[in-house]
Amino acid sequence: LTLHQMLLTLGASALDGLVYRQLAEAVEELMEDGDSVWFRQPVSLKLVAGYTKRVFCPIDLSTMALRLRNLYYRSLHVRSSPGGGGGGGSGKCQLNLHLSSVFGWQAFEADIRLMVFNAVSFNQPGSDIIASGKRLKQKLLQVLREHGTAVLP
Repeated sequence: LTLHQMLLTLGASALDGLVYRQLAEAVEELMEDGDSVWFRQPVSLKLVAGYTKRVFCPIDLSTMALRLRNLYYRSLHVRSSPGGGGGGGSGKCQLNLHLSSVFGWQAFEADIRLMVFNAVSFNQPGSDIIASGKRLKQKLLQVLREHGTAVLP
């Protein structure tokens, strides 16, 4: 089944399918971008000591792509518990599905903003990682605008 067929099977509207297709295209574009090199895969907790002490809800582009495939952005409410990382199934970043699919693109946009916030929270000011993350965020927002999606400033 295509993503659009799965959404219709689950009772989603054709508009939901269009939004998901637009989001999938945005992730594909970002994964090919040179600025995404630091954000394509989850941060290795074995290689990056102390990451979960400053980043409570890790997010990366491959996780966002997986969330698209699993229809995660169809409806979403995130509740982050303090004091621990959300990667690797640790259960520290609690996810509850509640909101209507109208908010799917907003949850997607929130994830890209969270990804950059995490980079800023963990890395040294002025680092290449932060600069790449900020450029990547702007590129994603531009992709969403090009697809006719209203984004936050």
